[in-house]
Amino acid sequence: EPGVHVGGNLKKGDGETSLKKMDLHITLMETRDLFLLLMGYLFLCAFVSIYIQTPGLFGDDGILPIQPVKYPKSMMESESWKEIFNLFLENPNLLLLCKHFFGLSSWWGLELVTISGVFLSFAVCVCPRVFRSGESFLLLTLL
Repeated sequence: EPGVHVGGNLKKGDGETSLKKMDLHITLMETRDLFLLLMGYLFLCAFVSIYIQTPGLFGDDGILPIQPVKYPKSMMESESWKEIFNLFLENPNLLLLCKHFFGLSSWWGLELVTISGVFLSFAVCVCPRVFRSGESFLLLTLL
C-alpha cells in the first residue's frame, strides 16, 4: 500500500523523514568506515613493502646505503621540548628524533619507523573502533 514503510507499519508523516535521515547517517558512517579500512590496508601494504625493500635499498650492500644523518648541533645540545619541536619543524625527519630520544643509529631508526608503521596500520585494520580516527591517520601520514 502506498505510504507504508517497508520495515514496519509507519505511514507517511509518521517520522519517515527522520528515518531517511537516520538511514543516510548510517550510510555515511558505513562509507567512512569502509574508506578508513581501505586506507589502513593501503598503509599496511606500503609499510610492509618498504620494510621488505629496506635492506636492498638502504642496507650496507644496497643501492643507496644509508648514511649517518647529519644532526644539527643545536638539536643535540638542546634539552627543551620547544627547541626540539622547532628544529623538527625546520627539518621534519623522524630519524633525527630517533637519534635524539632513543639514541638509535640511522639504520635502526629507519627500522623503528617502518615497524611502527606496520603495527599501527595493522591495528587500524583489526581494531576499527579504536584506531580509525584522525589521530591514527595523522600519525601514519607522519611515518
